[in-house]
Amino acid sequence: MKRRTFISVLGVAMAALLPSAAAAGQPPQVRITNIRRVFHNGEHNAFTDLVRFRDRFYLTFRSCPDGHMVHPSASIIILASTDAKQWEQVHRFSVDKRDTRDPHFLIVKDTLFVYTGTWYCGQTSPKPQDYDLNQHLGYAAWSKDGAEWHSPILLEGTFGHYIWRANAFDGKAYLCGRRKQAFAVGPRGEGPIVESAMLASDDGLIWRTRALFPAIEVHNTAFQFAPHGKQLGRSGFGIVWHAPQLHALRSFGGAQRCACVHRQVRGVLAQQVQAGLQRAGVHQAHLGVGRIVGQKGAGGTRGERWQLFF
Repeated sequence: MKRRTFISVLGVAMAALLPSAAAAGQPPQVRITNIRRVFHNGEHNAFTDLVRFRDRFYLTFRSCPDGHMVHPSASIIILASTDAKQWEQVHRFSVDKRDTRDPHFLIVKDTLFVYTGTWYCGQTSPKPQDYDLNQHLGYAAWSKDGAEWHSPILLEGTFGHYIWRANAFDGKAYLCGRRKQAFAVGPRGEGPIVESAMLASDDGLIWRTRALFPAIEVHNTAFQFAPHGKQLGRSGFGIVWHAPQLHALRSFGGAQRCACVHRQVRGVLAQQVQAGLQRAGVHQAHLGVGRIVGQKGAGGTRGERWQLFF
């Protein structure tokens, strides 16, 4: 049975975001004030990202009539709104013989990009045992004003990479792309041999490998740059913080195991704190005097759930 889904927006109210509370180590109080549907077309709609660009909100997601799994019928939809209540579709694109998945926004050089990693399918939907990460390829849509869009644009340098979240620093674009170590040919799908690479670009379209995230089953990596070029990352399986010196970090889910990973990223060291549960759909943002991280957590007795950490 195909599961039909719709896209919703959560209204989240944050209280007690005060320096004194943050200094005391107390998390802010959070409550969900409303949930409203903004899009429904009878298809499977999922994997959202949200950004504000030129005084408008933009929401992107994958839409597919055949469901969650890998299908060449998938496409990426982009909606726009001035108040986050009323939304209109401003663009939709697909890639021939490929499944467009997990779109993510990036604003760099006054341009709004949407990046998507695509599985190769051919004419029909492949079986899971036939998924080949080595055939993954990144594509983009971009716009200067949010109204006129250019797509799909093949991203040079991303073949064999499942591209994920992006960020910008000092006028350059950076992108996470997970890949098989040494682009191993035998194994299909994804697994423990997968590593996450940091890709860099001057124009947001042509990419090269800049560094590696800690190579311990890192998936779905989200990362941000602090004001001095430090980098704070959150992967699907742990926390990654690149800083001038090693810090003692506390996992949002409780510190369990620390491992120093001696890889140079802009001349800084990396440290990883493993988390106890599998993580997916990780999002990061600055809020008030601290940082908020949202993610879908799988595990425990309550099943999947959306979690916020401060």
